[in-house]
Amino acid sequence: MNLEKIRKAKKFSQQEVANVLKISQGSYCNYEKGKRQPDVDTLIKLADLFNVSLDSLVRDKTYKHTEIQQQLILLIENLNETECAKVFGFIEGLKK
Repeated sequence: MNLEKIRKAKKFSQQEVANVLKISQGSYCNYEKGKRQPDVDTLIKLADLFNVSLDSLVRDKTYKHTEIQQQLILLIENLNETECAKVFGFIEGLKK
């Protein structure tokens, strides 16, 4: 899971996330370290808190984005449809 990267990018501490989930900081830490897996309800709460898709939380680790790619993904996930279209146009222009 990408919990730690997403949490840090969103500038939350482990304790803050644990408080929202109403669990101990140690329990949340176990999610980040892969020692325990959050249930579906917890994943939904995390996705809502971080304002990301469920997919971005549980994405397969076999493909790793670079740090800059991960930052871009997180930024894009927070854009509205019009803003995304502008970014898409800009990127298309860069590729030419």
